[in-house]
Amino acid sequence: MYTAIRCAFVLAAAVFSGSVFGDYVANRLDYVDPSNGAVANFTQLWSTNNKANALGFASFDGGVTGFSFVYDPETGEYVRLPLPPGFDGITTFANPIGINDAGVMTGATFEPTGIRSFTLKDGVYTFFSIPGWVESDARTIGNPTAAHPQGLVVGFVGDGVFDTSESTNGFVYDPVTAAFATLNTPSFFTIAHGQNVLGQIVGNIIADGSSLAFGNWGFLFTPTTGADPMLGGTVSYFRVNGKRTRARGINDKGLIAATVQDATGTQTYVGTSSGFQLVPVPGSTGPQCPEGFSPGTTP
Repeated sequence: MYTAIRCAFVLAAAVFSGSVFGDYVANRLDYVDPSNGAVANFTQLWSTNNKANALGFASFDGGVTGFSFVYDPETGEYVRLPLPPGFDGITTFANPIGINDAGVMTGATFEPTGIRSFTLKDGVYTFFSIPGWVESDARTIGNPTAAHPQGLVVGFVGDGVFDTSESTNGFVYDPVTAAFATLNTPSFFTIAHGQNVLGQIVGNIIADGSSLAFGNWGFLFTPTTGADPMLGGTVSYFRVNGKRTRARGINDKGLIAATVQDATGTQTYVGTSSGFQLVPVPGSTGPQCPEGFSPGTTP
Protein backbone atom coordinates (compact mmCIF):
# COMPACT_ATOMS: atom_id res chain seq x y z
CA MET A 1 0.00 0.00 0.00
CA TYR A 2 1.17 3.52 -0.64
CA THR A 3 -0.05 7.06 -0.25
CA ALA A 4 -0.24 9.03 -3.49
CA ILE A 5 0.31 12.76 -3.14
CA ARG A 6 -1.35 14.45 -6.05
CA CYS A 7 -2.15 18.08 -6.79
CA ALA A 8 -4.06 19.55 -9.69
CA PHE A 9 -3.02 22.35 -11.99
CA VAL A 10 -5.20 24.78 -13.90
CA LEU A 11 -3.52 25.60 -17.21
CA ALA A 12 -4.18 28.93 -18.88
CA ALA A 13 -2.82 30.40 -22.10
CA ALA A 14 -1.21 33.70 -21.30
CA VAL A 15 -0.32 34.50 -24.91
CA PHE A 16 -2.18 33.26 -28.00
CA SER A 17 -0.77 34.35 -31.31
CA GLY A 18 -1.82 33.46 -34.84
CA SER A 19 -0.37 29.97 -34.36
CA VAL A 20 -1.76 27.33 -32.04
CA PHE A 21 1.09 27.85 -29.62
CA GLY A 22 1.10 30.08 -26.56
CA ASP A 23 2.85 30.64 -23.26
CA TYR A 24 1.13 28.72 -20.51
CA VAL A 25 0.86 29.35 -16.79
CA ALA A 26 0.21 26.44 -14.44
CA ASN A 27 -1.61 27.31 -11.22
CA ARG A 28 -1.55 24.70 -8.47
CA LEU A 29 -4.87 23.84 -6.83
CA ASP A 30 -5.30 21.84 -3.63
CA TYR A 31 -8.75 21.19 -2.16
CA VAL A 32 -9.25 23.11 1.08
CA ASP A 33 -11.98 22.03 3.49
CA PRO A 34 -14.19 25.11 3.95
CA SER A 35 -15.11 24.06 7.51
CA ASN A 36 -11.63 23.74 9.03
CA GLY A 37 -9.07 24.81 6.41
CA ALA A 38 -7.52 21.34 6.11
CA VAL A 39 -5.67 20.79 2.81
CA ALA A 40 -6.26 17.52 0.95
CA ASN A 41 -3.15 15.51 0.04
CA PHE A 42 -4.83 14.25 -3.14
CA THR A 43 -6.57 16.65 -5.52
CA GLN A 44 -7.48 15.73 -9.08
CA LEU A 45 -9.22 17.94 -11.63
CA TRP A 46 -11.37 16.25 -14.25
CA SER A 47 -12.74 19.11 -16.31
CA THR A 48 -13.67 22.76 -16.47
CA ASN A 49 -16.32 24.77 -18.30
CA ASN A 50 -16.42 28.17 -19.98
CA LYS A 51 -17.17 29.80 -16.62
CA ALA A 52 -13.92 28.29 -15.26
CA ASN A 53 -15.82 26.12 -12.77
CA ALA A 54 -13.58 23.11 -12.16
CA LEU A 55 -14.93 19.64 -11.39
CA GLY A 56 -12.64 17.41 -9.37
CA PHE A 57 -12.01 14.72 -6.79
CA ALA A 58 -10.17 15.08 -3.48
CA SER A 59 -9.07 12.90 -0.61
CA PHE A 60 -7.41 13.28 2.77
CA ASP A 61 -6.04 9.71 2.79
CA GLY A 62 -4.17 9.67 -0.50
CA GLY A 63 -7.11 8.59 -2.63
CA VAL A 64 -8.28 5.54 -0.68
CA THR A 65 -11.54 7.32 0.04
CA GLY A 66 -12.67 10.67 -1.25
CA PHE A 67 -15.37 12.90 -2.65
CA SER A 68 -16.21 14.98 -5.71
CA PHE A 69 -16.32 18.77 -5.68
CA VAL A 70 -16.82 21.86 -7.81
CA TYR A 71 -14.37 24.74 -7.45
CA ASP A 72 -15.33 28.31 -8.34
CA PRO A 73 -12.19 30.41 -8.96
CA GLU A 74 -14.17 33.65 -8.76
CA THR A 75 -15.15 33.02 -5.14
CA GLY A 76 -12.45 30.52 -4.19
CA GLU A 77 -15.15 28.22 -2.82
CA TYR A 78 -15.17 24.41 -2.92
CA VAL A 79 -18.58 22.71 -2.95
CA ARG A 80 -18.79 18.99 -2.26
CA LEU A 81 -21.19 17.04 -4.45
CA PRO A 82 -23.69 14.66 -2.84
CA LEU A 83 -23.74 10.98 -3.70
CA PRO A 84 -26.92 9.47 -5.14
CA PRO A 85 -29.43 8.12 -2.61
CA GLY A 86 -28.33 4.71 -1.32
CA PHE A 87 -24.65 5.15 -2.29
CA ASP A 88 -22.16 4.88 0.58
CA GLY A 89 -19.00 6.16 -1.12
CA ILE A 90 -17.13 2.91 -0.37
CA THR A 91 -18.86 -0.06 -1.99
CA THR A 92 -20.90 2.21 -4.25
CA PHE A 93 -19.63 5.49 -5.66
CA ALA A 94 -20.63 8.01 -8.33
CA ASN A 95 -17.80 9.94 -9.96
CA PRO A 96 -18.78 13.12 -11.86
CA ILE A 97 -16.14 13.81 -14.52
CA GLY A 98 -17.57 16.30 -17.05
CA ILE A 99 -19.36 19.64 -16.59
CA ASN A 100 -20.90 21.90 -19.25
CA ASP A 101 -21.49 25.66 -19.22
CA ALA A 102 -24.95 25.19 -17.67
CA GLY A 103 -23.42 23.31 -14.73
CA VAL A 104 -24.86 19.95 -15.80
CA MET A 105 -22.46 17.10 -15.03
CA THR A 106 -21.89 13.57 -16.20
CA GLY A 107 -19.86 10.60 -15.06
CA ALA A 108 -20.04 6.95 -14.11
CA THR A 109 -20.80 4.80 -11.10
CA PHE A 110 -18.83 2.01 -9.48
CA GLU A 111 -21.19 -0.62 -8.12
CA PRO A 112 -21.08 -4.37 -7.40
CA THR A 113 -23.47 -4.84 -10.32
CA GLY A 114 -21.21 -2.99 -12.76
CA ILE A 115 -20.57 0.47 -14.22
CA ARG A 116 -23.33 2.73 -15.52
CA SER A 117 -23.43 6.36 -16.53
CA PHE A 118 -25.42 9.33 -15.28
CA THR A 119 -26.17 13.00 -15.71
CA LEU A 120 -26.37 15.26 -12.67
CA LYS A 121 -28.57 18.33 -12.98
CA ASP A 122 -29.75 20.52 -10.09
CA GLY A 123 -28.72 17.81 -7.64
CA VAL A 124 -30.71 15.05 -9.38
CA TYR A 125 -28.95 11.96 -10.77
CA THR A 126 -30.37 10.36 -13.92
CA PHE A 127 -28.80 7.00 -14.77
CA PHE A 128 -28.40 5.34 -18.14
CA SER A 129 -26.58 2.44 -19.80
CA ILE A 130 -25.77 1.79 -23.44
CA PRO A 131 -27.74 -1.28 -24.65
CA GLY A 132 -25.65 -4.29 -25.63
CA TRP A 133 -22.69 -3.37 -23.43
CA VAL A 134 -21.82 -4.48 -19.89
CA GLU A 135 -20.20 -1.19 -18.87
CA SER A 136 -21.04 2.41 -19.80
CA ASP A 137 -18.58 5.09 -18.70
CA ALA A 138 -19.60 8.70 -19.49
CA ARG A 139 -16.85 11.30 -19.61
CA THR A 140 -18.06 14.70 -20.84
CA ILE A 141 -21.33 16.49 -21.59
CA GLY A 142 -21.64 19.19 -24.24
CA ASN A 143 -23.67 22.36 -24.18
CA PRO A 144 -27.32 22.38 -25.32
CA THR A 145 -28.01 22.83 -29.04
CA ALA A 146 -31.19 23.03 -31.11
CA ALA A 147 -30.72 19.41 -32.19
CA HIS A 148 -29.77 18.19 -28.71
CA PRO A 149 -31.37 20.48 -26.08
CA GLN A 150 -29.61 18.82 -23.13
CA GLY A 151 -26.26 18.45 -24.85
CA LEU A 152 -24.57 15.22 -25.87
CA VAL A 153 -22.71 12.85 -23.57
CA VAL A 154 -19.43 11.33 -24.75
CA GLY A 155 -17.82 8.30 -23.16
CA PHE A 156 -16.85 4.69 -23.71
CA VAL A 157 -18.44 1.26 -23.37
CA GLY A 158 -16.92 -2.11 -22.58
CA ASP A 159 -17.76 -5.80 -22.57
CA GLY A 160 -16.38 -6.30 -19.06
CA VAL A 161 -13.76 -8.75 -20.33
CA PHE A 162 -11.28 -6.54 -22.23
CA ASP A 163 -9.46 -9.34 -24.05
CA THR A 164 -10.18 -8.59 -27.71
CA SER A 165 -9.67 -5.70 -30.11
CA GLU A 166 -13.46 -5.17 -30.04
CA SER A 167 -13.85 -5.10 -26.24
CA THR A 168 -14.41 -1.34 -25.95
CA ASN A 169 -15.61 1.55 -28.08
CA GLY A 170 -16.37 5.22 -27.81
CA PHE A 171 -19.97 6.42 -27.72
CA VAL A 172 -22.10 9.54 -27.98
CA TYR A 173 -25.51 9.68 -26.24
CA ASP A 174 -28.51 12.03 -26.28
CA PRO A 175 -30.08 12.26 -22.78
CA VAL A 176 -33.38 13.54 -24.21
CA THR A 177 -34.09 10.76 -26.69
CA ALA A 178 -31.84 8.03 -25.20
CA ALA A 179 -30.43 7.58 -28.72
CA PHE A 180 -26.76 6.63 -28.98
CA ALA A 181 -24.08 5.87 -31.52
CA THR A 182 -20.68 4.24 -31.26
CA LEU A 183 -17.69 6.05 -32.74
CA ASN A 184 -16.04 3.19 -34.63
CA THR A 185 -13.01 3.33 -32.32
CA PRO A 186 -12.85 -0.28 -31.09
CA SER A 187 -9.78 -1.57 -29.23
CA PHE A 188 -8.63 -3.50 -26.18
CA PHE A 189 -9.31 -0.35 -24.17
CA THR A 190 -10.81 2.79 -25.75
CA ILE A 191 -11.44 6.04 -23.90
CA ALA A 192 -13.51 8.73 -25.65
CA HIS A 193 -13.39 11.93 -23.63
CA GLY A 194 -13.15 15.45 -25.09
CA GLN A 195 -15.66 17.14 -27.38
CA ASN A 196 -16.23 20.59 -28.86
CA VAL A 197 -18.92 22.71 -30.52
CA LEU A 198 -18.00 21.32 -33.93
CA GLY A 199 -18.93 17.82 -32.81
CA GLN A 200 -15.32 16.69 -32.83
CA ILE A 201 -14.39 14.09 -30.22
CA VAL A 202 -10.97 13.00 -28.97
CA GLY A 203 -9.68 10.09 -26.94
CA ASN A 204 -7.38 7.14 -27.30
CA ILE A 205 -7.25 3.47 -28.18
CA ILE A 206 -4.82 0.68 -27.39
CA ALA A 207 -3.89 -0.73 -30.79
CA ASP A 208 -3.23 -4.45 -31.12
CA GLY A 209 -0.33 -4.06 -33.55
CA SER A 210 -2.17 -5.13 -36.68
CA SER A 211 -2.89 -1.85 -38.49
CA LEU A 212 -1.21 0.46 -35.97
CA ALA A 213 1.84 -0.12 -33.77
CA PHE A 214 0.89 -1.68 -30.44
CA GLY A 215 0.05 0.71 -27.62
CA ASN A 216 -1.75 3.98 -27.01
CA TRP A 217 -2.81 6.18 -29.94
CA GLY A 218 -4.79 9.38 -29.77
CA PHE A 219 -7.81 9.71 -32.02
CA LEU A 220 -9.84 12.54 -33.51
CA PHE A 221 -13.44 11.85 -34.57
CA THR A 222 -14.92 14.40 -36.99
CA PRO A 223 -18.65 14.38 -37.96
CA THR A 224 -19.48 13.86 -41.61
CA THR A 225 -22.76 15.80 -41.38
CA GLY A 226 -22.50 19.28 -39.92
CA ALA A 227 -21.56 19.31 -36.26
CA ASP A 228 -23.63 16.30 -35.19
CA PRO A 229 -21.55 13.25 -34.18
CA MET A 230 -24.74 11.20 -33.83
CA LEU A 231 -24.92 11.08 -37.64
CA GLY A 232 -21.55 9.40 -38.08
CA GLY A 233 -18.06 10.55 -38.84
CA THR A 234 -14.48 9.73 -39.69
CA VAL A 235 -11.65 8.80 -37.32
CA SER A 236 -7.97 9.62 -37.60
CA TYR A 237 -5.25 8.34 -35.26
CA PHE A 238 -2.09 10.15 -34.22
CA ARG A 239 0.93 10.11 -31.96
CA VAL A 240 2.91 13.10 -30.73
CA ASN A 241 6.59 12.73 -31.65
CA GLY A 242 5.93 9.07 -32.35
CA LYS A 243 5.30 8.36 -28.67
CA ARG A 244 2.35 6.77 -26.88
CA THR A 245 -0.43 9.37 -26.86
CA ARG A 246 -3.78 9.75 -25.12
CA ALA A 247 -5.93 12.71 -26.16
CA ARG A 248 -8.21 14.11 -23.46
CA GLY A 249 -9.52 17.51 -24.54
CA ILE A 250 -10.36 19.57 -27.60
CA ASN A 251 -11.59 23.16 -27.57
CA ASP A 252 -13.79 25.00 -30.06
CA LYS A 253 -10.73 26.12 -32.05
CA GLY A 254 -9.68 22.49 -32.54
CA LEU A 255 -6.78 22.69 -30.09
CA ILE A 256 -6.14 19.24 -28.60
CA ALA A 257 -4.72 18.49 -25.14
CA ALA A 258 -2.99 15.12 -24.84
CA THR A 259 -0.74 13.20 -22.51
CA VAL A 260 2.38 11.70 -24.04
CA GLN A 261 4.28 8.85 -22.44
CA ASP A 262 7.91 7.84 -22.87
CA ALA A 263 10.65 6.28 -20.76
CA THR A 264 10.90 9.39 -18.55
CA GLY A 265 7.20 9.60 -17.67
CA THR A 266 4.10 11.38 -18.94
CA GLN A 267 3.73 15.01 -19.95
CA THR A 268 1.00 17.26 -21.36
CA TYR A 269 1.13 18.52 -24.93
CA VAL A 270 -1.19 20.93 -26.73
CA GLY A 271 -1.60 21.36 -30.47
CA THR A 272 -3.13 20.19 -33.74
CA SER A 273 -2.11 17.97 -36.63
CA SER A 274 0.36 20.70 -37.65
CA GLY A 275 2.35 20.32 -34.43
CA PHE A 276 2.24 19.99 -30.66
CA GLN A 277 3.84 22.00 -27.88
CA LEU A 278 4.96 20.74 -24.47
CA VAL A 279 3.18 22.46 -21.58
CA PRO A 280 5.75 22.69 -18.77
CA VAL A 281 4.33 22.20 -15.28
CA PRO A 282 6.57 22.80 -12.24
CA GLY A 283 7.49 19.57 -10.45
CA SER A 284 6.30 17.33 -13.29
CA THR A 285 9.77 16.06 -14.20
CA GLY A 286 12.53 14.52 -12.15
CA PRO A 287 13.51 11.29 -10.40
CA GLN A 288 11.02 8.70 -9.21
CA CYS A 289 9.07 9.32 -6.04
CA PRO A 290 9.80 7.03 -3.04
CA GLU A 291 6.68 5.02 -3.94
CA GLY A 292 8.22 4.19 -7.33
CA PHE A 293 6.15 6.51 -9.49
CA SER A 294 7.62 9.09 -11.84
CA PRO A 295 6.35 12.70 -11.78
CA GLY A 296 4.13 13.69 -14.69
CA THR A 297 0.96 15.43 -15.82
CA THR A 298 -2.27 14.37 -17.50
CA PRO A 299 -4.65 16.99 -18.95
